[in-house]
Amino acid sequence: MLTDAVGRAAARGAGRIEGVDLLGALAADPDARAAEVLRAAGVDPARLAPPAADVAEG
Repeated sequence: MLTDAVGRAAARGAGRIEGVDLLGALAADPDARAAEVLRAAGVDPARLAPPAADVAEG
Protein backbone atom coordinates (compact mmCIF):
# COMPACT_ATOMS: atom_id res chain seq x y z
CA MET A 1 0.00 0.00 0.00
CA LEU A 2 2.78 2.45 0.84
CA THR A 3 4.58 1.59 -2.38
CA ASP A 4 1.42 2.49 -4.30
CA ALA A 5 1.08 5.74 -2.33
CA VAL A 6 4.69 6.66 -3.16
CA GLY A 7 4.02 5.93 -6.83
CA ARG A 8 0.92 8.12 -6.75
CA ALA A 9 2.86 10.97 -5.16
CA ALA A 10 5.60 10.65 -7.76
CA ALA A 11 3.00 10.62 -10.54
CA ARG A 12 1.68 13.93 -9.20
CA GLY A 13 5.21 15.31 -9.16
CA ALA A 14 5.22 15.52 -5.36
CA GLY A 15 8.32 14.83 -3.33
CA ARG A 16 6.39 13.18 -0.51
CA ILE A 17 3.18 11.28 -0.02
CA GLU A 18 0.09 13.09 1.23
CA GLY A 19 -3.31 12.00 2.44
CA VAL A 20 -4.71 11.89 -1.09
CA ASP A 21 -2.01 9.41 -2.08
CA LEU A 22 -2.70 7.17 0.90
CA LEU A 23 -6.45 7.31 0.31
CA GLY A 24 -5.95 6.46 -3.34
CA ALA A 25 -3.76 3.50 -2.46
CA LEU A 26 -6.22 2.21 0.14
CA ALA A 27 -9.20 2.60 -2.17
CA ALA A 28 -7.36 0.90 -5.02
CA ASP A 29 -6.88 -2.29 -2.98
CA PRO A 30 -10.15 -4.23 -3.37
CA ASP A 31 -9.29 -6.33 -0.31
CA ALA A 32 -8.65 -3.34 1.96
CA ARG A 33 -11.14 -2.46 4.65
CA ALA A 34 -11.19 1.10 3.29
CA ALA A 35 -12.52 -0.09 -0.07
CA GLU A 36 -15.17 -2.17 1.71
CA VAL A 37 -16.30 0.83 3.77
CA LEU A 38 -16.45 3.01 0.66
CA ARG A 39 -18.58 0.43 -1.18
CA ALA A 40 -20.91 0.16 1.83
CA ALA A 41 -21.33 3.94 1.70
CA GLY A 42 -22.24 3.77 -1.98
CA VAL A 43 -18.90 5.08 -3.25
CA ASP A 44 -17.14 3.25 -6.07
CA PRO A 45 -13.49 2.96 -4.94
CA ALA A 46 -12.35 2.72 -8.57
CA ARG A 47 -13.73 6.20 -9.28
CA LEU A 48 -12.10 7.58 -6.16
CA ALA A 49 -8.72 6.02 -6.80
CA PRO A 50 -7.71 5.98 -10.45
CA PRO A 51 -4.51 4.08 -11.24
CA ALA A 52 -1.35 6.04 -10.49
CA ALA A 53 -0.67 6.36 -14.24
CA ASP A 54 -3.99 8.17 -14.65
CA VAL A 55 -3.09 10.52 -11.80
CA ALA A 56 0.06 11.55 -13.68
CA GLU A 57 -1.96 12.35 -16.79
CA GLY A 58 -4.11 14.62 -14.68
